Amino acid sequence: MARSAPFNSQAQGSQARRQKKGEAVRGHVGANGRRRGNEDSDEDEDEDEDMEDGAEAGRGGGNCGKELERDELNRLTASLVRLALFTEYKRHALRRDDINKKVLAGRTRAFNQVLASAQKHLSRTFGMELIELRTKGSAGGAKKGARKRKAAEGGEEEEEGKKGGGGSRSYILRSVIDPDVQARAAELEIIESDDDAEDDDADLSRSRKGLINWAKGDGRELLGILHTVLGLILVSGRVLSDDALFSYLKKLSLLPSTPLLIPGAIPHRPTLESQLSTLVRCGYLEKHKSTNPASTAQFEYRWGPRAEREIGEGQVAGFVADVYLAREEMSGRAKKEREAKIMNDIGRAAGGDFVEA
Repeated sequence: MARSAPFNSQAQGSQARRQKKGEAVRGHVGANGRRRGNEDSDEDEDEDEDMEDGAEAGRGGGNCGKELERDELNRLTASLVRLALFTEYKRHALRRDDINKKVLAGRTRAFNQVLASAQKHLSRTFGMELIELRTKGSAGGAKKGARKRKAAEGGEEEEEGKKGGGGSRSYILRSVIDPDVQARAAELEIIESDDDAEDDDADLSRSRKGLINWAKGDGRELLGILHTVLGLILVSGRVLSDDALFSYLKKLSLLPSTPLLIPGAIPHRPTLESQLSTLVRCGYLEKHKSTNPASTAQFEYRWGPRAEREIGEGQVAGFVADVYLAREEMSGRAKKEREAKIMNDIGRAAGGDFVEA
């Protein structure tokens, strides 16, 4: 009697197993479709569980949510900095998709962490930062100037402008060096010597003004054309037709077919029109079909997103003011008052407050 309970339980277990096996065979023979449907349902449940596990890991429940190790973070930071410098050298925008593909290798959750580390390295080592561009064709200087002016009055329009700005998920490098430091560096007297001189006793030293030797820089001519075009667009209400632009540039002996004397471009010297296309491609300018029915011009130019973030309207307005002040012999308080008046006139011509970079 003591062993009757285990025996009975074993017998009941064997009977239950035989019954379950028979039901499984009948299910395979008579209800194969229903059985297959149950298996598919089980697989779907497994997939749903895997997705939930992945989501939980992304929220911090797995390895994907953890911060990168220091060595791995340093490696990814160096890769992002190198990619940013290489892309900026070609004056291209660095797209977030390229960062995810070439640097992070699909680990998109680590983007913010790697970007923050790269920003610190760029600022500390190169005096630069990655800044996001606006989407081409979205709110530019004219709309932002109006929002800024209304924000000073009521404070609501500025918030609306911020919400509607819209990022492009594209980045460029921009200097973070203080403007006062840049101005002082431009006033420094630098003594240079000819290291290739055969006679060591010969006094071949020469001086130049400014920490940066612009005489040996690349793209100086293009930079001058860029600031001139940006200034003309700014004082024309931030929109300038191609006919009006070429009419202004003609007074500077610059025609669309004029070959530009750019060092290193011989024998294929670029023309003014091709250089304007380069500025559009780099994002300094935007070229759209004219929307003015009363105008015979086919296209019109506006500031591009790179010009807004890299240069800024205040800097170009200062450039225009310097051109005017160079023709007038003034100093001290009279010069400052004259400069302030010119800047105010440029702001009115632009149709709104300056939008800084």
